[in-house]
Amino acid sequence: NRNHRGNAEGGSIPEEFQVEYVVDRVKTTATGWMGLTLGCARCHEHKYDPFTQKEFYQLYAFFNNIPENGRALKYANSPPFLKSPTRSQQAELAKLNAQVADAERALGKLQTEIKRKQEIWEKSLLSREAAGWAPSEGLVAHFTLDGVLSNAVRKGKGGELKAGSAMFADGRVGKAAMFDGKRFIDANSTTAASANFGYFDRFTLSAWVWPESDGAILTRTKDETKETGWGIWLVDGKVQVNLVKRWLDDSLRMETTTKLKPGQ
Repeated sequence: NRNHRGNAEGGSIPEEFQVEYVVDRVKTTATGWMGLTLGCARCHEHKYDPFTQKEFYQLYAFFNNIPENGRALKYANSPPFLKSPTRSQQAELAKLNAQVADAERALGKLQTEIKRKQEIWEKSLLSREAAGWAPSEGLVAHFTLDGVLSNAVRKGKGGELKAGSAMFADGRVGKAAMFDGKRFIDANSTTAASANFGYFDRFTLSAWVWPESDGAILTRTKDETKETGWGIWLVDGKVQVNLVKRWLDDSLRMETTTKLKPGQ
């Protein structure tokens, strides 16, 4: 496998450059191992060339079986690649794998005891008072939405409902706000700059949601195409988190592997 150049440019078309990677291998193999240049055969044939255009693409088809992506990784090795540990590293890996296997066997033997003690612990919790689940230290905003739109952290400050009137229903804890894909709560005035988290800030977002369709859950983004800012969305049933400074090189997107079940 030739360590050819790769394109990680934003906006590049992976399929286009995947073709170029394969052509690079065809040309390099022919030049290095056959002493022939096949570049012309990519487009046409010459009368006295030893290779036809068909044969060029037969060799192309061979290299086109490599499972790679046309968009290269910018700051790491682009797959596929082969692991090639030294002998000392192989010995260390074998030692570590043996330790992992021993630990897994030991854990397996404890499963019955763990389950028994967990059941005892869970039963002991039933007699205790409910613990406060909501975080409090460093809290910037807390919207209970228990029939109100106010920010519990900033007394007297309330969110403004847009594109409709407020509607509430029974929620996981007390009441819950209902949304129809159009109306939303604009809480910017209640949080001010305190919720203007940046790409390198540490922060936590949490919410009880009862999904019935896709859409935004909680966002703070600029009203622009590149959506600079942060947000939580439900996309195809999966929870998606975006944190964007600049999509090209300062952005983060995470998505759950499993979907949320609607109506739960």
